[in-house]
Amino acid sequence: MDDEADAPAGGPLITADRFVCIANDEHPRVVSCEGFGAAMLRGHTDVVISCDVSVDGSWIATGGKDQVIKVWSASTCELACTCSGHAGDATALSFSKRRPRTIRAASQQEQLSMTLVSASQDKTMKVWEIPSAKELEKVLGPGSTVKKSKVTVIAHSKEVNDVLVSPNNKLIASGGQDKLLRIWKFPEGDLLGECKGHRRGIWCVAFSPIDQVVASASGDATVRLWNLKDFRAIRSFQGHSSAVLRVAFLPNGMQLMTSSVDGLLKLWHIRTAECAGTFEEHSSKVWCIDLCGKRMVSGGADSKICVWRDTTEEMEKQRQDEKADLALKDSRIAMLVREGKVEAALTLALDLKRPGQMRQILLDHTMDTVGRSMFTGAKSETAPRSGSLESIESLPKKSSHKKRNKAKRAAEKVSKDSNGAKKDEMEDPKEEDTAIDLRRWVLSLNTEQLERLVDLLEQWNSNRRMAPLAQMMFAILLLSVPPSTLKTLEGMNATCRSVLSYATRHMARVDSLLQKTFLFDLILQSGSQGLATKDSEGSDTSVEALKRTMDVLLQDNEEGDEFEEEDEDEADEEASLEDAEEEAEEDDVPITSAPPKRRRTGRKDVQEQ
Repeated sequence: MDDEADAPAGGPLITADRFVCIANDEHPRVVSCEGFGAAMLRGHTDVVISCDVSVDGSWIATGGKDQVIKVWSASTCELACTCSGHAGDATALSFSKRRPRTIRAASQQEQLSMTLVSASQDKTMKVWEIPSAKELEKVLGPGSTVKKSKVTVIAHSKEVNDVLVSPNNKLIASGGQDKLLRIWKFPEGDLLGECKGHRRGIWCVAFSPIDQVVASASGDATVRLWNLKDFRAIRSFQGHSSAVLRVAFLPNGMQLMTSSVDGLLKLWHIRTAECAGTFEEHSSKVWCIDLCGKRMVSGGADSKICVWRDTTEEMEKQRQDEKADLALKDSRIAMLVREGKVEAALTLALDLKRPGQMRQILLDHTMDTVGRSMFTGAKSETAPRSGSLESIESLPKKSSHKKRNKAKRAAEKVSKDSNGAKKDEMEDPKEEDTAIDLRRWVLSLNTEQLERLVDLLEQWNSNRRMAPLAQMMFAILLLSVPPSTLKTLEGMNATCRSVLSYATRHMARVDSLLQKTFLFDLILQSGSQGLATKDSEGSDTSVEALKRTMDVLLQDNEEGDEFEEEDEDEADEEASLEDAEEEAEEDDVPITSAPPKRRRTGRKDVQEQ
């Protein structure tokens, strides 16, 4: 429906700013991209269905249902040549595609005859030899006539839909309704091979600008890539829902553009055969696409012509800039944490959607808070502790001098460590300034940030490992933010239902684990080896733990009381025995062995030997 080509400087030729458009009539148009002004090419007597532009953009070839091929001057829109000989509609045209590399070669090419390949519904392919550009310029207007083609071959067993000359002017590719893609030698027209695999007719063919491969678009809704060495398929591109009408390589040769009956244009990565983008500007069949430089033109049955611009470089630059900006902000988060501005770091991580960094900051904060609270609680205890000076004074008078000296040294060490800690705390006045207040941080967030935080916490709450942290943050959120503000957050009702559902699961799992720990305690405390320990004052703490365990597992309070009374008697006997042993060690007096004691194990009395 349209075609374009690069052009040298000078003259209004067919370039990326001007293209040829053919519609459902007999008058092709040369259209400008700016303003879409058009110049008609008058001469055909029936609907024009094919066109092509010479490699230098100077000449336009058109073919129609009148079975005639006409060549026009792109600069003056005048007729230059007429080729007749097909017995059916001229369905496809292709000039030779090799570009002259130097100005001298271009000037020499103007004096050589041009070659045009055509295909028709009469199943034939013809190679025409057209007068040189110099000669055509002399006969503009009435134009010259070429009555016989240089080569004529029966290309397919059914009508030929498309024909194309390779970029190096060595091959011709043709596709027809017989489901075959055939490769011919240019310009002799000798058959070199055929590619089989499509399940329906082939509508379009395209040569790669950088590799020895050819692409074909078929009515079976697929695009296939063929190797020109062995004529085998190497890729299949599937994604269109209906027949693919056109296929074209991008100038870089690494991507394909296709159009289909479904009105979609798709961009494909050749290496992975994945669709890189879908464009939905058209609402009906897209009959033709053509690319020139960074522009693409598409035309469809919706009577719409779309001019597209390649923004790959701009988007890549934008992605690189965004990536560099994110890296800079990530480093900014780490710098804020090092400077002690934890709340600012949390806000920045929330804005950048960095849940991993937020989790690490919050975990570090909670561990730090727990550590400081444990240290503060240990300092604020007023009751005598083991190893303190008060505990030394509270030791029984019967205790040995050796034991008192040992306890005194331990107390001096604890006192020294405590004084050192107080000194370090006084030397670090910034500790209070760098402490994080999660309630204050939550109150500083705006509505958008609160919604983002709630969504993140909802995701964390569905994860078993992250659930405790999410529950803590939800508690701070509910205690800090007014209910009127929470009501305005989008999706808060669904979030509450999800959180409650997962919270029920988490609590059931915690209860199950707690019950298992009681069973473990029961096994340890009721063992025959006496794994339960006693504290320094001689009170049997294992009895209390055993009692609680039995209450939970067996709900038998009476039996627990019997255990407690008997174990208290045993504890008194063991305490008196230990005191006797210590006095004997001090006075170097031998003592007799203690009488065997009775130990309760389960419901039986066991005599210990």
